[in-house]
Amino acid sequence: MTLANPELDYSLEPGETKRVSFALSGFDLSALSHSDVELVLSDGEEEARYSATLELLPCRYRAAPAAIDGDLQEWKRADPCVVLDQRALVYPDGSTWKGPDDLSVRAWLGWDKDFFYFAAEVKDQGEGLWNGDGLEMAFSASGAGDDYSDVSLSLSEPGSPRLYRYRGGKNSGLKPGVINEAPLVIT
Repeated sequence: MTLANPELDYSLEPGETKRVSFALSGFDLSALSHSDVELVLSDGEEEARYSATLELLPCRYRAAPAAIDGDLQEWKRADPCVVLDQRALVYPDGSTWKGPDDLSVRAWLGWDKDFFYFAAEVKDQGEGLWNGDGLEMAFSASGAGDDYSDVSLSLSEPGSPRLYRYRGGKNSGLKPGVINEAPLVIT
């Protein structure tokens, strides 16, 4: 991976906040899903270092809208961006997880000019969000840790999918509750 301009020069006044964008090249985005990065800030005499692990999920652009029909064949042409099939990933305390046939997930993300898409293949032996059976996603348009929408997807009754928003973004105007306007299929 290469930083397009490794010698970026920005100035900050004490207490000032500034968003800095830079281009990376020469890498496969899907290989970055868990990469260690280090940011070094220097005034020429002293350095401050910040290290973190990037947790990126590839979200592929779709030239045509996705069919919301429960058929994942078009999605399976690409590797999933999320695979949850190990005890520590699925159910960290492991108390009730019996293995990948009990609960596991393979998921894909996509977007087009109008929509964000989420497709998942889930193996789950139970039903009902409150029984630990469901998917939960958080979205942040601003990137701020306290400004996100928290949404869950589950079968609330056998064969009946439900999308529920627990929290709307800080300034989004989105209210908690059942989301009825999103096309949703669970097969």
